[in-house]
This record gives sequence, structure tokens and C-alpha cells, in this order.
Amino acid sequence: MVIQTIYGKYFQKSKIFLYPLLDIKRGTSVVPSETYVSWTNTYTTEDMKLVCVYKNRTDSEYLNFEKQVLLKHNRISNYIKIDSEITVFIFDFSDLKNDWTYFITGKYSRMRLFLYLIFLI
Repeated sequence: MVIQTIYGKYFQKSKIFLYPLLDIKRGTSVVPSETYVSWTNTYTTEDMKLVCVYKNRTDSEYLNFEKQVLLKHNRISNYIKIDSEITVFIFDFSDLKNDWTYFITGKYSRMRLFLYLIFLI
């Protein structure tokens, strides 16, 4: 596959390279609005935490997803309801130290997700 254009806009690399490692099934409309690998005065990249910001919804799809997927996830470390509109879910990636280190150092092609995607093509 030949690259014909370069994407010039900013995008959250953590959403592209780390969030899929949570193995959350695709196809749901419930996705984080933002993802971060550090959070001021709380988490640094050394903590190996993925911070996912979700906009709260009141529909059954969101409520069920939050209860059955997010809160029961094997990587959930903490969650914080910021206000009626935002909840932050923190996931622990310390068992994926190699992938985390590759991500932080910009070596995305060494991550197992990237290698998996290459073999699918």
C-alpha cells in the first residue's frame, strides 16, 4: 500500500494506539471523547495509566456499557465522576509495559496492536 497523502491535523495517538488494547468491542457509540496518558498532579506517563474521558449520557446503551464494560473491565483502576456531564475512567496498563514503553517513546510500529493490524492487511 502506497501512502498518497499525509494526515496533517493533530490526533490523539493514545486513542489510536492504546485504547484498542483495552479490547473493547467495536461498534458501540460509547467511545471516549478524549484519552490521555498523564493527568496534571495525578498521573504521569510512568504510572502507565490510560485516562479516558466520557461524556455522560442517560440512554440505555451508555448506562449498560458503563455498568457492564467500563466498571467491570479487568484494567479499571479508578473512575471519577467530574460532574453531571463528564466521568473519567482510568485503566492500568502496567502489565503491558513493553507496549506502553513503545508508545511513550514513539515506536508505534513495535506495538503488538500495530503488528496485529499489519498481518490483517
